[in-house]
Amino acid sequence: ESLAAAEGWLAAAEEEAHRLRGALEDATRQLAAEEGAAAAATAMVEAESIVAEAEAESLLVALRAEASELAVAREEAEVGLARERERADSAMCRAAEADAVAGAAEARASAAEAVVAATETALASAEAAAAE
Repeated sequence: ESLAAAEGWLAAAEEEAHRLRGALEDATRQLAAEEGAAAAATAMVEAESIVAEAEAESLLVALRAEASELAVAREEAEVGLARERERADSAMCRAAEADAVAGAAEARASAAEAVVAATETALASAEAAAAE
C-alpha cells in the first residue's frame, strides 16, 4: 500500500513538475516577447530622438543662415545709409558754396551800384562845376 501511495505521489509530483515546466516555458516566452517589445520601444524612442535631433540641427542651420542673411542686409542698409548721408552732406556743402557765391555776387553788385552812384554823383558835380 505504501508503495502504491508512493507511486501515486511520484506520479502526482511528475505531473506537477511537467505543469511547472510548461508554466516556466510560457513565462519564458512571455518574458522574451516583453523584452522584444521593450527593445522595439527603446529603438523607436532612439529613432525619434535621432529624428528630433536632426530636425533641431536643420532648424538651427536654417536660423543661422537667416541670421547671416539679415546681418548682410543690415550691413548693406548701413552702407546705403552712409552713402545717402555723404550725398546729403555733399549737397549741403554745394548749397553753402552756392550761397557764398550768391553772397559774393550780391556784394559785387552792391559795390557796382555804389560805384555807379559815386560816378553819377561825380558826374553831376562835374556838370554843376562846368555850368558855373
